[in-house]
Amino acid sequence: MTPNPIQATADRIVTHDVLVCVSHLVLALANANCNVVPVGSYGTRTHQAAQQMSREALWLMDQAAALASPIPDPDDPDSMLEVYEHWAVTDWLADKLIGKGEIVDKDFGGLNVWARTTTGQMISMDAVIQSIAKDIHAS
Repeated sequence: MTPNPIQATADRIVTHDVLVCVSHLVLALANANCNVVPVGSYGTRTHQAAQQMSREALWLMDQAAALASPIPDPDDPDSMLEVYEHWAVTDWLADKLIGKGEIVDKDFGGLNVWARTTTGQMISMDAVIQSIAKDIHAS
């Protein structure tokens, strides 16, 4: 049986450009319900640093909540797509996914995080990954 070159390319994309599942991290931050501003008496410098860290933590929690929320379906503006998984991806794949209309946060605490709206199959079988693989072969 001759291997499918498109599938082989899709498999290579996933192997090299999909780095790690960060779903638990995103969901933990999205669902965090805590007071991140420290209480107590600190020296001015320590208090300012704590306030800055608190702002950054709140910003990251806001980003996580946005990534974990349903997103508009590009094929049906009246419906929403559920985000099932979150994956850290390379800059190259992040740009390709964005070019295909996928939701990717390019600065989630220094990571590119793809909000994957499919689940239950190999990532290399996703229509968007197959489309990127086909583009590679067409060029």
